[in-house]
Amino acid sequence: MKNILVFIAFLMCGANANAQVSLVEDGSVMAMIQRHKDINRSMTVDGWRVQIAAGTDRNQIITAKAEFLNLYPDMDAEWTFNVPYYKLNTGAFRTKLEATELKYRISADFPNAYIIKDDKIKASEFLKY
Repeated sequence: MKNILVFIAFLMCGANANAQVSLVEDGSVMAMIQRHKDINRSMTVDGWRVQIAAGTDRNQIITAKAEFLNLYPDMDAEWTFNVPYYKLNTGAFRTKLEATELKYRISADFPNAYIIKDDKIKASEFLKY
């Protein structure tokens, strides 16, 4: 019992004490950490996307992008050009199952959407969805 009273008294005295800690960072260490972060952000990995539209008419793809962004403002869509086709893609998913969920969610508005494999997805893109 005496030990418990001493322990409680110790806690009460310690609760009133204030401690300050100063952290001094070495600039070269912080530069190495930032460099490591930048390298990781620039790396690309394999993943899946949903292709909303494809065609040879650029205006058609731009119109499809505007329609998609109007219907799904919380999502992003980017078009690319690979001769001779313009392609409008959305999403960045690690698994085909995740991409399939999005495909079915937008299929009422974009019935021609389909899933594609993409080997140039930045790891930071996965955080969006």
